[in-house]
Amino acid sequence: MTYEAHKLADRDTANLCQAQGFRLIPMVVETLGGWEPAAQTFFKVLARSTAERTGVPDSVAVNQFYQYLGIRLQRANARSILTRSVASANRPASTTLAANSRSEAALLLAAASAAS
Repeated sequence: MTYEAHKLADRDTANLCQAQGFRLIPMVVETLGGWEPAAQTFFKVLARSTAERTGVPDSVAVNQFYQYLGIRLQRANARSILTRSVASANRPASTTLAANSRSEAALLLAAASAAS
């Protein structure tokens, strides 16, 4: 079973999303930055929709989207590390960092639902 398939089956999340009218697409990224095929397909759909609205070539929109995702991923990873470091030191700032990471994830999900 792939990690993507595992996440779809985990706690019946895919079915729960479907019951609410959403389709769950796990955004699985490898350690060195390789995205799973389902995520790549979804990202290209989002980028092409942006290209149609803005008039830029598809290839430019796709490249810009991957650059944007790379930056967001690096920031989320940094926050995750900081959250763990702060949490282990029992500082109250850890909840703020965790909330920021959740906010970034929510923004990505909102962008995805708006484009579909």
